[in-house]
Amino acid sequence: MTIIPDPSQLPFPVTFFSLIHDGRIFRFVLPADPDAVFDTITDEQYDKDRFLPYWAEQWPSAAALFSFVMQHRLPVNQRIVELGCGLGVTASALAARHHYMIATDISLHGCRFAAYNIAANNGSARVVCADWRHPPFRRRFDLIVASDVLYEDRWIDPVLDCIGQLCAPEGSAWIADPCRRFWNRFKQRTVERGFHHRLLRRSPDNEGKTTIEIIEITRQPRSDADDRRIVID
Repeated sequence: MTIIPDPSQLPFPVTFFSLIHDGRIFRFVLPADPDAVFDTITDEQYDKDRFLPYWAEQWPSAAALFSFVMQHRLPVNQRIVELGCGLGVTASALAARHHYMIATDISLHGCRFAAYNIAANNGSARVVCADWRHPPFRRRFDLIVASDVLYEDRWIDPVLDCIGQLCAPEGSAWIADPCRRFWNRFKQRTVERGFHHRLLRRSPDNEGKTTIEIIEITRQPRSDADDRRIVID
């Protein structure tokens, strides 16, 4: 039986939001005041790595990836890892469907919120505080998922390095992004690094002001025509 921790034991006061799929309600907590989280970042932490607590907010790409993975059945024996899991939204969707799931984030506070949210939504997953520049895993994964991780140009190659290190030969990575200014550069760099990518889903957000894309990255090309996962909203 999964034991759900008391949210009052989390490091910050919380507020709530929900996502719904096929009538099932997933409830999540996040810090009620993101500025309070920012205030905990020391000058040393920031100067060392320009670290900012992006994990403390709910990003639209995470909701889009949550919806996408909930719509598609994956083999039950898949090994899945999430990079930069933040609040654990996508990890909660996958863990609730009983996949072998590891959620990772560089923030220890973020990992605590992710672990809470996964448990609160009846999922079971390992949550590991880890830097995607130095992934601590020896085994490879069938699927890598990530959303809103390309907010700075300097993360393009480290994310691709991590995918190359962790993705099984026949595996894939699903990456969601709101088409920020580095997104096209990331897709271009994917090809330059010898990977293949294709669009899985494109959907509007923010009253049509933003477009969220989900792409699949693989070592070998795949045929769009034969894959029903592709959705253009």
